[in-house]
Amino acid sequence: MKVLFPIKDGRITQDYSSTHRGYDIAPKIAGNKNTYIRFADSGKVVQAIGAYENSWKQGGDGDPTPGSLTIEDYGNYVKVECRDGYDLYAHLQPFDVDDLRRKIIKQGEEFVKVGSTGNSSGIHCHYERRDKNNRQVPVEFIFEEGGVSMTPFESFLDYQLTGPDYVTINIQDAPLDHNLDLGGTKGISALRDWAGKANLVVKLQEENKGLRETNNVLSTEIDQTRLDTKALVDKALMAQKFAEGQLQVVQGKLDTAEADLENLQEQEKIDKERITELEQIIANLQDEPLSELTPWAIIKLGISRIFRKG
Repeated sequence: MKVLFPIKDGRITQDYSSTHRGYDIAPKIAGNKNTYIRFADSGKVVQAIGAYENSWKQGGDGDPTPGSLTIEDYGNYVKVECRDGYDLYAHLQPFDVDDLRRKIIKQGEEFVKVGSTGNSSGIHCHYERRDKNNRQVPVEFIFEEGGVSMTPFESFLDYQLTGPDYVTINIQDAPLDHNLDLGGTKGISALRDWAGKANLVVKLQEENKGLRETNNVLSTEIDQTRLDTKALVDKALMAQKFAEGQLQVVQGKLDTAEADLENLQEQEKIDKERITELEQIIANLQDEPLSELTPWAIIKLGISRIFRKG
């Protein structure tokens, strides 16, 4: 299970183990009470206690349950139901529970400052991940600032690269405050192994930087190709629209010409019928004696001669 590291730029002061089933996470600057905690995973707040103002030592003065460790020893805490279990954040500063009770929250959202309430000896946040049966389980953290996800303490030397950006790991970053005995050969060997893995991260960081630069160049070329393609498509669409407009103009002219041709053909048909009628009149007039011609017949005869001259 991978979750977001609850304190940005924070540091683990006590890791998960068989005797400490959770993670104690302190601010980057020790004792900084103005450091906010953020939700490691999205979900819904199901429990919130925010009234405690002091800390105590187990069984000592101020311990409300001196006989044994109980839920009160978490001090002020928030419990969140997540997609596959529960997250618990403890030893918080006093806060108004009404601001969080039953609230739907998002991963990375800041909510309360670190404190030292309950069975606590310093400013920090005690974080636990619990499964559906409410049993504590180890997790892997996502540090988005550096892209390095740290496994539980039993395998703290195994660093995994999970993000697009990696940070240079200095020897001062080695987790020497995790009950690691550096006084013997075993401790020195473990430190050397860790340093070797840190150098590997640095090398991978350099290689990744080159890959990112290459990817940026390719992305720029792809973007330019997209712009060029869009410009060509726009020109093709404009040419298509122009051609369609010209086609409509030509079609309109063609339709007009066909109509004119039909009108001419109809007129020619009418003229031929008239000529046929006049020719019949002329033929009839030629067969009649002049003495029998009436004025109307003479007019028709004159018309016939005009047509003959034509």
